[in-house]
Amino acid sequence: MGFSYIPASSAPGFELETVQSVEAKNFLPREQINVLLIGVEHVGSEETRLMSMWLILIPPDGNELTFMPIYPQTASSADQRYASPHEPIWVDARTPESATITRLLAEQGTWWDEVALLDEIGMALVLDMLGGIDSYREELSSMISVGAARAWENPQASLAAQTALLKRICDNSSSFGLLLSPGTFELPPSTHFLSSTNRVDLFIELYKLSSSINGFGCQFPTMD
Repeated sequence: MGFSYIPASSAPGFELETVQSVEAKNFLPREQINVLLIGVEHVGSEETRLMSMWLILIPPDGNELTFMPIYPQTASSADQRYASPHEPIWVDARTPESATITRLLAEQGTWWDEVALLDEIGMALVLDMLGGIDSYREELSSMISVGAARAWENPQASLAAQTALLKRICDNSSSFGLLLSPGTFELPPSTHFLSSTNRVDLFIELYKLSSSINGFGCQFPTMD
């Protein structure tokens, strides 16, 4: 995830994909699904620096998501290589699948069903979809102030700032049922946001999870 945000309406040269009359599909079977969320500097680059990696556990029933940080690592992690300042991790961000080919994931034995890959512009556009940049201004300002995009320089400050933003997204989720209703919404361009599954289905699943009056809950068991 990146942190020099540009509102969708002012981003030059972007053609957002408009999705109309979308019917909710069975994107996810009703069993636990793990989604790997990867933030990089530049989607589409053969070699770009990794900025964040989270594993999101979606339960078979209920609407409480579990967020597990993969990168940066927590201060209590058994493997401390990426919990303190370190050299950047470089990944191939041309496809969601290629971005997962890292020693970090291989050594941890992490498993996932789907991958979402985005860069800082992609994140800005997603936040625009989820209520607008102003809804997350405080968290974004904090991320910028600690240089959270450069996770390799200050991993713990970066991780804390990322966690605060994700918690704000969860707090705002009660409005997603309206913002992402199967009618008309705009997808970020694939030059900044890629998914291993159909991207429309990804947001439809988010709509389904947030359809209750209180939205969905989130827990961060390794961060509390």
